[in-house]
Amino acid sequence: MSDGDVSRSDREDSATRLAQDLRRRILALQLLPGTHLKETELARDYSVGRHTVRMALQQLVNDGWVARVRHQGATVRLIRQQDVRDLFVLRLGLELGAIHTICVDRLALDGAEQRAADFAELQATVALREEVPVRALLEADLAWHHTVVLAAQSPRLAAAYERVVNELRFFLSVYRIHHIPVRIGHESILAPLRTYDEASASRLLTEHLLDSRNHIFALMADPQAQRGRYDGNGLLEPRGTRAVQPWIWGSTDS
Repeated sequence: MSDGDVSRSDREDSATRLAQDLRRRILALQLLPGTHLKETELARDYSVGRHTVRMALQQLVNDGWVARVRHQGATVRLIRQQDVRDLFVLRLGLELGAIHTICVDRLALDGAEQRAADFAELQATVALREEVPVRALLEADLAWHHTVVLAAQSPRLAAAYERVVNELRFFLSVYRIHHIPVRIGHESILAPLRTYDEASASRLLTEHLLDSRNHIFALMADPQAQRGRYDGNGLLEPRGTRAVQPWIWGSTDS
């Protein structure tokens, strides 16, 4: 189907659906970092016009999942350690900004309370050795942080945070990181937030996120971890004996 045969709104809807499916395939590692995303092939495979494909790819570029390389077109992004460092710098700044706004304006935290309870319930399920969806703990953790940012009632802050978290999801999916154990939990951060103690909440959130970042860096430096994944208890389960894939690691100064 050519782009001339559809309206602009239909084309935008098709582009959004295409972008969603490409995200799904990237999360499932069906499209590995460095994979070329050829417009002609995607247009043929999805029965859409090339302009629709370009719109879909631009959505993924905006989310940080795809890069446009001169003379090569679009590719699934390669991962660099500096990218992860930058993401956590941005994430920390945005979440601290949310905490500042919540405390200054004395905003409600009802959503964050529920998300913390949901995460604790999942942890209890895992502790009982019951099965949970592979990414459930990770998504529950991200949902709690996202709810705290939304509690600040700032659309601009929320939009910036959404992009950072989308990039983080991309990275974690490539590394098969489904749970990041930390010393300071959500409830510990919520306790001072309930009384609008900005200093204590900010300190605890900073330690929580730095724990997460350092844990990820440790995995990046461990070849065994790079070909393994976490079970619900944070233990590595080897996934065969294949060599570490070159697209997973890159130098920090490249």
